[in-house]
Amino acid sequence: MAGETSGHNGVYLSVMSSKTKGIAFVSLAVVIVCVGILLGRSGRNGASGSGTQPVPESDGGAVESNPSVAPQTPTTNKTSKPSPAEVTALASTNNPETGSVTNWDDQVDEILRAEAEDKEIAKKLIALFPKMPADKQADVVQHISNLLPDENYSELESLVRDTSLSEEVSHLLFMDLLNRKTSVLLPELVELAKIPQHPSAEESKDLLELYLEQDFGTDWNAWSQKVKEYLAANPD
Repeated sequence: MAGETSGHNGVYLSVMSSKTKGIAFVSLAVVIVCVGILLGRSGRNGASGSGTQPVPESDGGAVESNPSVAPQTPTTNKTSKPSPAEVTALASTNNPETGSVTNWDDQVDEILRAEAEDKEIAKKLIALFPKMPADKQADVVQHISNLLPDENYSELESLVRDTSLSEEVSHLLFMDLLNRKTSVLLPELVELAKIPQHPSAEESKDLLELYLEQDFGTDWNAWSQKVKEYLAANPD
């Protein structure tokens, strides 16, 4: 009996020793895990204290990358439109050839003040004339009429026959023609009468009939021949 009891006790002790070892091993593992968790939390807290701030969420749950920077509104290069008055002013002083803004009055004054012969001043005004707005052309016609000699009237012929000019400017040029000597007037009346769309075409033909006392209709060669005969018989 004593031997049996001793044997049972040995087995019991052996079993107890194995269980104790197992419990100790499990306890050690739990301790290691807990230490690891604590170290992990400590590391995160340390990183947080180094300057990195948690990223807050917006009301909609979206994460803002940098909430301290206010959102920027994109800008575009917008040019405000000029007012109608500005457009009108620009159009009235725009040089069609260069696109630059020109003070026409100053240009005309500069030409008129130049130390040159009248015919040379008139030529410069004629060269400037097509580039100018209609209201300025009307003013310049008066200067050209006073400065351009009859002998140089050929410089003005292309403008007198221009059907694109305003009615006022065309009329002023025609009135200037009527004040020229007959050797300039009559040949030019024939040329104007040839242009049906010219505002002075009909009046030019009427004046030819008055001077020559004949009507050749649209036979412009006959008109030109009769003018030559008339001028030969009635020199200036």
